[in-house]
Amino acid sequence: MRRSSSPRAPLRAAAVCTTLALTAGSALAQSYEVLKYELSTPDAEPSEELRALLPAEIRDRGTLLVGGRWDAPPYAFFPEGTKDWTGFEADLVRGIATVLGLDIVLEPITNEQTVLGVNANRYDIGVGFFANLEARQETVTNITYLRNIFGIIVPAENPHGVEEVSDACGLKTIQTGGNFDYAGALNAICEEKGLPLAERVQVAEGVNGLLALKSGQIDVYFQSYGQQKYFQEVVDEPIHAIVAPEIGWVGMGLIAKNDRTDVQDAVLGAVKHLHEIGYYDELIEKWEFQPLYEANPQINGGQDSRWWATPKAAQ
Repeated sequence: MRRSSSPRAPLRAAAVCTTLALTAGSALAQSYEVLKYELSTPDAEPSEELRALLPAEIRDRGTLLVGGRWDAPPYAFFPEGTKDWTGFEADLVRGIATVLGLDIVLEPITNEQTVLGVNANRYDIGVGFFANLEARQETVTNITYLRNIFGIIVPAENPHGVEEVSDACGLKTIQTGGNFDYAGALNAICEEKGLPLAERVQVAEGVNGLLALKSGQIDVYFQSYGQQKYFQEVVDEPIHAIVAPEIGWVGMGLIAKNDRTDVQDAVLGAVKHLHEIGYYDELIEKWEFQPLYEANPQINGGQDSRWWATPKAAQ
């Protein structure tokens, strides 16, 4: 793998975030201050076989149009004061572009805008660490490259002695729902074990879970494993984090329009090629994502959880 400050596929970003502070002046204001990771691209030549799977318009254009999040460390983000799109997913997309012999044109937007843009053919693929949810399959296809597991974060002193998921039963956690109902998953475990249910607390709009934890509004906070590790490295006040395998895992990936099977096949083929040449494994090591390893990248990869609906996986 080649690491450099100027990747093979140059990025032309439409917008740049210079700092991602949780809240000005707070003790956690620098929680999103990023570490200076070098950008990565594979030392590989384009695959003519995979490139031939692309529609002619993309091959002729010579660019991969990418829309997606820029504010989700450590998956995809801009380090403070730079225009360097970095993170596990950013490195992976650079690898995909290299294998397909394309440059990247990146437009940093929200996840909702990404789904709309992919379906309007404004973007070839969307990035944003998208969960493969059954409801989402109605609008986009997930090119699954990672398994996301979850964890619990508590204050550094761990006053309630939380060392496994069931230890959080009876404590206060942030109200959750929608894609990942962490609180619901916790209470299902508590009920199964005959333990008191966790109290679901509704915090003020815009209050981050870490801030709610620090202020004492909640006792435990659920977070994805990758972000959990990231916060452990960059937060300016120590936290105690544990992995919660009981919650299960969900496939995460890039998205493409449902009827653009040519794009899906080319991108999935590129991800599998990156596995074969060892680049994927090197990214896993670089970002310390070993528990998230997906040995079988696939279209609409599945889930392993009792706590939300299992999507229909297409091999």
